Amino acid sequence: MKPTDDTERSSAGGAERGAAPARVEAGSQDLISGPVDADDEDPFSDLITVKEAARLLRLSASTLNQYRCDGRGPVYRKHGGRVFYSRRSLLRWSQRHRYLSTSHRIGSRR
Repeated sequence: MKPTDDTERSSAGGAERGAAPARVEAGSQDLISGPVDADDEDPFSDLITVKEAARLLRLSASTLNQYRCDGRGPVYRKHGGRVFYSRRSLLRWSQRHRYLSTSHRIGSRR
């Protein structure tokens, strides 16, 4: 039997296209990171834009974009057409690019 009105449809099969996301209440389960506490911050608050990441790394945004396109840059996320970086991935990338001299990378096995 097919649902006949919107209330039956939404309770029987999930959210409809364009509907606002459900609010997450404290003490419930978060699909991404597990239990949600009232004091927890937004898990996406750590994500920063290309411009912010470039400023943090003291690079130009165009250099960071070029590194990403070449596959040489930090790990990033893409939400639709927008690119985001986590501060943790920027720090890890920066730490992997430490040098003692022009010929010796710290931590390199070469």
